[in-house]
Amino acid sequence: MSYFALGDSNGVCDVCGFDFKHSTLRKRWDGAMVCGKDWEARHPQDMIKPRSERNHVTDPRPRPEPRFLAVGEITAADL
Repeated sequence: MSYFALGDSNGVCDVCGFDFKHSTLRKRWDGAMVCGKDWEARHPQDMIKPRSERNHVTDPRPRPEPRFLAVGEITAADL
């Protein structure tokens, strides 16, 4: 809008590109200066702080050595 208003300058909406007075533009959460139609509030899920996870092994032990069986070491009776 290119009309004269004392103490107010012209500005451009960062989303739609239309001309507005600076007094009608609003700063959005991402820093963009936008008109009232393109303004949106920040989503509440962006403010959530996740809980820290307790990812620790309660009883750590070393990995055992692999044990290979020879042919015929186990029979059907052992199962």
